[in-house]
Amino acid sequence: MDPSAPGGPNNGHALTKGKALSNAMRLGKRTLAGAAAGALALGALTIASAPAASAKPSIKPKTTATGTVGAVRAGAISSIPYGLLVVPNTQGVANKLIMVTSPASARMWLTAAPGTQPASTDDSLTLTSPVGGATLAAAVGRGTYNATLDDSVYGIAVDTAGSYTAQLANGTDTTTFSFTTTGAPASMTLTPASQTVLVGQTADLVVTVKDSSSNPTQIAYGDSIGVASNVAGDTASPSTITAGTAYKGVTDVTLST
Repeated sequence: MDPSAPGGPNNGHALTKGKALSNAMRLGKRTLAGAAAGALALGALTIASAPAASAKPSIKPKTTATGTVGAVRAGAISSIPYGLLVVPNTQGVANKLIMVTSPASARMWLTAAPGTQPASTDDSLTLTSPVGGATLAAAVGRGTYNATLDDSVYGIAVDTAGSYTAQLANGTDTTTFSFTTTGAPASMTLTPASQTVLVGQTADLVVTVKDSSSNPTQIAYGDSIGVASNVAGDTASPSTITAGTAYKGVTDVTLST
């Protein structure tokens, strides 16, 4: 029997469902609303033998690289999560943070764990103090940024809006990174805005929080974004986006039908 024929098993309905996702961000007593109509989706290892006793010791050449910085929103310490800094895996573990340019009296904090909450006791510095840069209290190790890159990841936080340039160094390797802070959340977008989803399947989408200049930005601790489907029985995961999960300015959401 034709499933779409009258009286058929699907009662005239195709085996797809249109999905609509509504989001609401609560910022204090203000509410930002975002909605999308339609069906949603949202090394190699080198082993070297030990040198012969008569071999001269090798010297690692000095290297330079450029780091990549995600959304960083300025705020009082502990109010905004650490933003993401990615350093190429060609660079060794850093032991010094050096400020090159910054707004007047601005302070920068560094951690090994992006997305966590900054603390006043974390490694930090200003443009003039300490002189020559801040020696890191603990070695910042290498972490996995995604499934294919084993790059070093760091967390960056600042307390003053503006443009920054800084360096991570270890005496041999130097990584320079620059960024301009983002503003408070003003809107949200869903990507893709619509997609057809088969019954019993899942769809992936990305929620992007943007400031008034349409730059991806961070939400503060205490704020959140609610994510839900308007179709009974469908679920979105996560159902609540927090500052810690949205620290990059974008968050992946899965819709299950």
